[in-house]
Amino acid sequence: MSDPDQFAWVHRWRGSAFWDTARQAPTIPALIEMQARTLADRTYLTAVAANGGVETLTFADAEILSGRLATWFTSTFPASPDLVVACAPRNDLPSVLMIFALLRAGVRILLLNPGDPPDRKRQQIEAAGAVIVLRCAERHDEHLPGLLTAPNPRQLPDQVWSLPVPASSAGCFLIGT
Repeated sequence: MSDPDQFAWVHRWRGSAFWDTARQAPTIPALIEMQARTLADRTYLTAVAANGGVETLTFADAEILSGRLATWFTSTFPASPDLVVACAPRNDLPSVLMIFALLRAGVRILLLNPGDPPDRKRQQIEAAGAVIVLRCAERHDEHLPGLLTAPNPRQLPDQVWSLPVPASSAGCFLIGT
């Protein structure tokens, strides 16, 4: 058996251990909130926008925009830890924000492969018991009955309702295979 700290150097960035901040927050939403307070205007994520340009999200943006989406979601649907919400995230900022928002809302998330045929997605939705199917952005081309498109969080009101931070993120992701 090897020493668990033997490869700790691999998990360091600019002198900080990778898990130093992660250990300070019990859930992903709590970590996002903490990072928004401490690293507010620092770049969190950069992606290619729909128009081909560069789109950047700061830690504060991630907190504010996912909070707006979570507020929209919890005011629209009866969120609970037993609720399964399906979405087919892409490699873009709207998808990241939607996943963070659903985590903040405290629901279980069925992650669908956007490249799967519609019939395969329907089977997974049925098997997981998902009652809500969300498209993360208007530009995402999904063909499923009952599909709802999440609003653009930049167009939602600034007011974010007080959302309870889920006690645990355990079991929050369902991944169809």
